Amino acid sequence: MDSTVFPAITEYDCKLPYYITGIGSGCMKVPYKKEGFPLFQWIQARSGEGIVHVDGKDFKMTENTGILIFPNESYELQINSNFWCIDWIVFGGYGVEEFFQRLDITETAVYKLVNYNTLYYKFERLLKMSKQMHPYKRLDISCSVYDFITSIVKNCTANNMNIKSSPKVEKVYEYIEEHYNDIIMLEDLSDIIGTSPQYFCKLFKEVTGYRVVEYINCLRIRKSKELMFHYNDMKITDIAASCGFEDSSYFCSVFRKLEGITPGEFRKKYFDK
Repeated sequence: MDSTVFPAITEYDCKLPYYITGIGSGCMKVPYKKEGFPLFQWIQARSGEGIVHVDGKDFKMTENTGILIFPNESYELQINSNFWCIDWIVFGGYGVEEFFQRLDITETAVYKLVNYNTLYYKFERLLKMSKQMHPYKRLDISCSVYDFITSIVKNCTANNMNIKSSPKVEKVYEYIEEHYNDIIMLEDLSDIIGTSPQYFCKLFKEVTGYRVVEYINCLRIRKSKELMFHYNDMKITDIAASCGFEDSSYFCSVFRKLEGITPGEFRKKYFDK
């Protein structure tokens, strides 16, 4: 590898939610094999082709793809072209596993990098930071590891990944943002992407993790809290109507379900002087 860093891991590092045990980049010349390793690993291909064998499964990696390898899985990297230039990072911490679990990312998979330049930039920054020994840099590295793995989620797409990028759904987000205080019909949203209401509901749930009505209600409740902050004397019924709720009782029910308290209790807790 052209550049490799293995930071000394201290007791302090192990108390952090995210930390690095190894990071490097370069062009592979020979195959590499590793038995089950106890930490997460991310490998991204900048150029060339390779095959990653993981516990009996073969994953082909081409330019601008990445693979997230879960802990305790044996793997082998095999060059599949004249050259294969990759970046790699090994990371751990008590926050990593929960982070991926909450996003339903539960197994090793290859991802197409949507915005690969962002990941490359953040990787290079992490590589540079990992060479510094100053104790305060440990916290910076922990923050940067979190930033990096969130970028993996945001910039990658895969069939088994629940968080997907969809330009058509982006237009739906914009429409809901602009019309949250109006009556929003399911047909209005499905027409935006040119599909049936039934298929739209399925697609929206896959992309966002929310049912359509849940997403709209979450936005409306957020807007209602903003109104409470700016207009302390505004009546709850008026706030409900201004945020697209035709029935103030339904508004209060949704608010309590999401926030755990009523709108009046929320206002008193946070905004009453």
